[in-house]
Amino acid sequence: MKNLQDYVLVLEQQSEDAHNLKLLLEPFRCPLVIASSAEQVMARLNHSTPYLVILIGNHHDWPATLVARLRQRADAVGSTIVALTDYHAPNWPSQEETRLFDGFLVKPLDEDVLASLIQAARAKQSFWATPY
Repeated sequence: MKNLQDYVLVLEQQSEDAHNLKLLLEPFRCPLVIASSAEQVMARLNHSTPYLVILIGNHHDWPATLVARLRQRADAVGSTIVALTDYHAPNWPSQEETRLFDGFLVKPLDEDVLASLIQAARAKQSFWATPY
């Protein structure tokens, strides 16, 4: 496995959700990288791969090539990709698009749910990184 890192990559679109997520992640001591453009994401992925990617905002606003590249990279190294949506205005992708995500988070986020997600994402990537 190449360039695996112990960090969370957050893709956000002009919202305070990334800041709130950062506050929630502090007790878990998870390094966090926040990107707001496809260019920032690709630059970061060229250096290292996170164990968890969280997309914030309308998934239709993210370039399809970016999401496809994230999925391809995640499949190769065992990263987990989730989308964050509002409980009162869910933004669920079509059935064909759900294969791009490993799961969905619904705001408001719960610390226990976030802790379980972090633990599962780390375990998944560790499994992928184990040579056989």
